[in-house]
Amino acid sequence: MNRIAFFIFLILCCLPLFLHLDVAPLHLWDESRQAVNALEMLENGNWLVTHYQGEPDMWNTKPPFLIWLQVLCFKIFGVGTLAVRLPSALAGLATVLLLFFFCKKYLHNQLLGFCAAFVLLTTQGFVSNHVTRTGDYDSLLTFWTTLTVFLFFTWVNSDNENKKQKRNLLYATSLSVAAAVLTKSIMGFVLLPPLFLFLIWKNKLRTLFSSVHFYGVVGIFLTIVFGYYFLRENQNPGYLEAVLENDIRGRYFETQEGNNQSFFFHMRKIYEERFVPWLYFLPLGFFATFFAKPRTKEFVRLLFFSGLFFLLVISFSQTNLIWYDAPLLSLWAVVVGLGIEKIIRVASSHFSQEENSFRFSKIIVVGAIGLAVFGNPYFKRVSDSYTFNKLWLTPERELFEGFMHRSVPLEYNILHWDINGQVVFLQQAYHRKGFDIKVREINQLQKDDSFKFVESELDFAIGEKVMMCESNVKNEFEKKYSYEQINNWSNCKLVKITSKK
Repeated sequence: MNRIAFFIFLILCCLPLFLHLDVAPLHLWDESRQAVNALEMLENGNWLVTHYQGEPDMWNTKPPFLIWLQVLCFKIFGVGTLAVRLPSALAGLATVLLLFFFCKKYLHNQLLGFCAAFVLLTTQGFVSNHVTRTGDYDSLLTFWTTLTVFLFFTWVNSDNENKKQKRNLLYATSLSVAAAVLTKSIMGFVLLPPLFLFLIWKNKLRTLFSSVHFYGVVGIFLTIVFGYYFLRENQNPGYLEAVLENDIRGRYFETQEGNNQSFFFHMRKIYEERFVPWLYFLPLGFFATFFAKPRTKEFVRLLFFSGLFFLLVISFSQTNLIWYDAPLLSLWAVVVGLGIEKIIRVASSHFSQEENSFRFSKIIVVGAIGLAVFGNPYFKRVSDSYTFNKLWLTPERELFEGFMHRSVPLEYNILHWDINGQVVFLQQAYHRKGFDIKVREINQLQKDDSFKFVESELDFAIGEKVMMCESNVKNEFEKKYSYEQINNWSNCKLVKITSKK
């Protein structure tokens, strides 16, 4: 593969992942909250404890690996939506390239690398909200879990005579698991059981436990992971209890925020949208292992069963959200890629590699099959990325960012309903630019757990400027104040209070 071909391949990888990445507004709830965590970390310099509105964040209790990367992007690119989302998009690109280079270099099968990379790149559940297109944890987690499986497989099959390489692979695997845990807590451990079973099947358990480096690896892992949790608890008492409640007991054994689904929720979503059309190729990919080289057969079957195990784990969880399946998509992309690779090889096998005319014909056939298989899914992902800012589908509570990017005064109030991380982030980001923006929230949780407007919270002076986007907020505001409109955009408007009613 020459440099020009690789450059074209890289451009094709980047388009669905980076196109219009910063156009859509920050999403509620998670992305905007992470954005606030990162911005406050940038401001307060506390790289250990994440904060939200000046207080330690005890709702989002994930470790701060993603937040660190977002802060780094703030420092390089400035505070904004692009910097919030770049770590996820870059992690997505890294995962796609990991699939390609591992198949090319380790399995010596460049065509499989292309197929696996394009399967993942055209997977709807991967190039989507909450994974590679927003500033959330799942894209980065997917990279680390995928790298962990690849490194571990390489270690198991590495040459015992090359002790330095075997040692380095073991340490790299440990660091990858630690990074996964520091990205999304306990989810970083989920793929370890199938890897342990693979170790037993390969009769390498004694090799692992008899290696002095294994205990060094365990020591480094414990130092990194437990060191973080110990230091965080020391600075932020009660954090470990919050982690237990939010990330373990309260998520896997109990339903959080009404996100309870049936056992078949993830299976149904994978079938309906998340892994379409590639799910239909999955049996073919597994069947193709019977005709693959021994190392490829072993590797693809490990990925298939590891993905299946991951699917069972998230299916048993009492809290189910659609993006939990992201790490298994990268594993199954290689399985599907093997099936497609076999189709291409069989279709082009009757062309000789000796004569130039036949070689050219083979290239045409391979290109035609590749375009037929990947063309429509690829252009669908590019189209979705290009039209990512679907204004007519954007909830009113997420429209503030679009209005604030337009011409507005340096001093005004944002009036909104309910907790809104996007508004908090925008207020702090614009404060850095010299704006004096105040945020007013006008809801209150009642005893019956219903949200209700509280009139006493709505208290403005004559002449104050107020910006609103939500219809229920505007309706309540208009009951109490008369105003003149200064500016408007979509459902949002900026007004100046002229009198009280």
